[in-house]
Amino acid sequence: MENDKGLEPSFFRDLKELIRIMADPVTPHTVNEIWCRFGPDCFSECLPTFLSILKSPVAAEVSLVLNIFEMQAERISKGLSTKAKVAVVNCLDHEERYVVSAAISCLGALGRSADLAVDRLREILVANDALLSTRAASALIDVEAQAAEDVFALLIQRLDVSQPLLASYASEASEALAKLGSRAEAAVPALRPLLLDSLTREPAAMAIFKIVGDIEPLETLVADRCQSSDFVERMAGYELSGEVAELLRGQNALHDDYS
Repeated sequence: MENDKGLEPSFFRDLKELIRIMADPVTPHTVNEIWCRFGPDCFSECLPTFLSILKSPVAAEVSLVLNIFEMQAERISKGLSTKAKVAVVNCLDHEERYVVSAAISCLGALGRSADLAVDRLREILVANDALLSTRAASALIDVEAQAAEDVFALLIQRLDVSQPLLASYASEASEALAKLGSRAEAAVPALRPLLLDSLTREPAAMAIFKIVGDIEPLETLVADRCQSSDFVERMAGYELSGEVAELLRGQNALHDDYS
């Protein structure tokens, strides 16, 4: 007998095997494909299987389930059960860094409801791992009611591209600071030099707009990309122009509400 999503009972029995097969190799579409198969209506039925997989010795399977949890948290307002949140927090102690990273991202997506993870995220924040500490800082912005000064200070430090070992994290730090909006105004002078690097230009320009409302770096980036002789670069420019237009519409709507 099928359930409301049209899934046979065998689907739930075979879910663990499905995760095993699709976990390696993972494509950018894997999580969407699995999540769309059961959707929000069947998540509770799948949860016992997912929780058992989080105890698996196969890191790729654990990471995939964490990614599915993250999508659930992003798309469904009620997010995850307390039991599931505890299981995600436990994954912060996993031996594989990419699993820990996936757990951090999931907790960030859960937002304020993941407050049980604050202490553990703060331990990662001060640990000697630039990648994980940067992502922990970003997650804490979403989880904590008010981002603390140490979170802001670490993100500013990651914007210092003069330090080669930290330069690769500047884009992630820019995206995290953008979430703070006007509260991150002091970061703008450190963001502007990132506009000179093709790898960090877009996230820096987006952050500057979201923090102080300066649209010029984004408009210049869109113009440069749309006029590029490279097809892929032009397509990226057209896509970004749509995002910028949406941001401006939202800004204008907010202005109208308060005028």
